[in-house]
Amino acid sequence: MTEQQVTPLALALWARKFATLIGAGVSLMRALDILKAVSSSPLDGVTADLMARIETGATLSDAMKQHPDVFGGVAILIVRAGEVGGVVDETLAVWAEWLARDLEWHARFHTHVLLAKALGLVATREEAYALVEGSVLDFRHRTAEYLYCAMASMMLASGVPLSMALEVAAEAFAQDAERAEVLRRPLEPDTRVHARLTDAEFSPITVQMATVGEETGTLDRAFDEAAKALQFELETRMTVALSGLHEGTEERASG
Repeated sequence: MTEQQVTPLALALWARKFATLIGAGVSLMRALDILKAVSSSPLDGVTADLMARIETGATLSDAMKQHPDVFGGVAILIVRAGEVGGVVDETLAVWAEWLARDLEWHARFHTHVLLAKALGLVATREEAYALVEGSVLDFRHRTAEYLYCAMASMMLASGVPLSMALEVAAEAFAQDAERAEVLRRPLEPDTRVHARLTDAEFSPITVQMATVGEETGTLDRAFDEAAKALQFELETRMTVALSGLHEGTEERASG
C-alpha cells in the first residue's frame, strides 16, 4: 500500500486522535508512538517516519513535508503556524476540525451527486457537478470562499497571528492562482482585511462581516458567521437545483 492510498477518513481520524493526545498534555513523541501502535498501514509507517525525523532534529511540520501525498499544504501550514506561535496543541485541533469539516462538506456534495444519478439526470460525477455549478453562480469560487472563512475563523480563534492565519486560509484557493496570489500578499500596516477580500472578489456579505469584525475586534467570529452563511447558501442552492431538475423530469414524464 502506498501513501496515496491514505483515505480522507483515515487521516481525519488520525488527526483527531493526535490532537486529543497533545491537548491532554501527552508529549509529541509519546503521542506519535501511541498513534503508530493504533494505526493501520500505511499510517503506522508514516507515523514511524515522522518520529525518526523528529528524533534527528526536524520539526513536526518539516517531517510532514516528506509525505506530501498524506499531508497537504494546508496541514503543513497549520502545524507550522502552531510551531511559530507556540500553540501546536491548538492548531492540531484546528487541523482535525478542518479535516472533519472538509470531509463532511464533500460527503454532502456526494449525496447530491448520488441523488442526481438516482434520478437518471446524470451518468457521472462530472455531469452532476456541471448541473449544480450551472444552477449556483460561481459555485467553485463560493465553495473556496466558504473554506477560506472557516479556516480563517478557526486559526484566529486558536491564537494564530492574523497574517499567518490568512496565509493558511488562502490555501482554499489553491486551484485559483489569481485569487490565491491576491490573498497571499503580506498585509501592510494600513491594509484592511475587508479590502483584501474585496480585491479577491469575495461576496458582499463576507466583506461586510469582515468589516464589522475588524471594527469590533471579533474577526474570528465574523469569519465563522460568514462561513455558516455561505455553507447554508451553497447547500440550499444545491438542494433547490436538484429539486427543480426532478420536477422538470416528472413533468416531462407525465407529458
